[in-house]
Amino acid sequence: MSSKLIAYDLKENSNNKHNKIDEIIKENFTTRHKCLSATWIVVSSFSCQDISSLLEPFFEKEDKFLVTELADGENSAIWYGFNEKQSDWLNIVFQIPV
Repeated sequence: MSSKLIAYDLKENSNNKHNKIDEIIKENFTTRHKCLSATWIVVSSFSCQDISSLLEPFFEKEDKFLVTELADGENSAIWYGFNEKQSDWLNIVFQIPV
C-alpha cells in the first residue's frame, strides 16, 4: 500500500462531473483525503495505471488528470491531457524514461 495523489482539471466546470469522479474515488478508496477541490490523496495497493484506468472513462479530451505515487525515492506517475511541453517537464520531474 502506498499513497497516491490524484488531481484533475475539467475543461468545463460541471458539478455533476466533479461529483461523479469524487464518488468513484470514494467508492474505491476507503483511506482518502480531498485536499483541494479536485485533488485527492488516497492510500491503496492500486498502481497509478490502475487508478488511471478507473478514472479515465470519466474524462473528456479537453480535461486533464494526474496520478502520482507519493513514495520515498521511487517515482511513478500517469497523466492525461497535458501538452508536449508539460509532459516533458513531468517526465523530467518524475524521472520517467520516454
